[in-house]
Amino acid sequence: MDKLRYFLAVAEHLNFGQAARQLHMTQPPLSRQIKNLEEELGVRLFFRTKRQVSLTPAGEALAAGAHRLVQQWAELQTQVSQIDKGQLGTLKIGFVSTANYGVLPPLVRRFSNRWPKVDIQLQELTGDQQVQALQHGQIDVGLMYRDFPDNLTSKAVHQESYVAVVPREHRLAPSLTLACRELAGEDFVFIPRHLSPNLYDAVLSLTQAAGFSPQIRQQARQMQTVIGLVAAGMGVSIVPAGMAQLGRDDVCYRSLVPETSLLTTYAVWSGDNPSSVLAAFLGETP
Repeated sequence: MDKLRYFLAVAEHLNFGQAARQLHMTQPPLSRQIKNLEEELGVRLFFRTKRQVSLTPAGEALAAGAHRLVQQWAELQTQVSQIDKGQLGTLKIGFVSTANYGVLPPLVRRFSNRWPKVDIQLQELTGDQQVQALQHGQIDVGLMYRDFPDNLTSKAVHQESYVAVVPREHRLAPSLTLACRELAGEDFVFIPRHLSPNLYDAVLSLTQAAGFSPQIRQQARQMQTVIGLVAAGMGVSIVPAGMAQLGRDDVCYRSLVPETSLLTTYAVWSGDNPSSVLAAFLGETP
């Protein structure tokens, strides 16, 4: 490719001295490079006289194609470098539904702003589904709670507290904060344990510490559906604080006092995944 660049410089100036100065080299090495290129191609590229240098018909044909080749080579070098640095490619992210109201948007926004050429593909999956997808190479990284095997690599990326959610017209709605024990005796709406054991057990631990076990009247697979059932008067719930961003006016979110333990969201991936895009993404996480 260097020989083509040397050739194009001479073809542009039609003067070996000026071309050499542009290339920051002396004229004799440049002349040798052009001669080597002519020998390699088996054609004469320039007519040379003491006063003038001009392109042969073969030289004119080479000049027309060489510009494209040099540009394509430069673009390919840039592309390869970006792929190696994780600045170009595809990143497949799995996430539990609640992550969409907390950790996911800022993570994706920050990474997309920094590396806009990376194609980010998002899949909403339960923790178990993410584990299977990671093990089969169907996603690069998952955002989930502590519901994954030890053979996967993880990094804590977000922590949030829990809040109580009650219907807008509920007797507890006027309170700005609630003690967990005030929810005793209420019907509860929550997700089934098999979908998120860590979240389910954490909420159960909170209520048991307050002296009661929740009477779960309704279950839903998605946390936003849990909120909808609360709005419908089917019960109350305890949810991650990020769910308050759902922005419904038919429920009230109330902080629990004293402040409860925190819910941790992890980025989880396979240590065998060689993706440089994944490495770049993990480097952007807190």
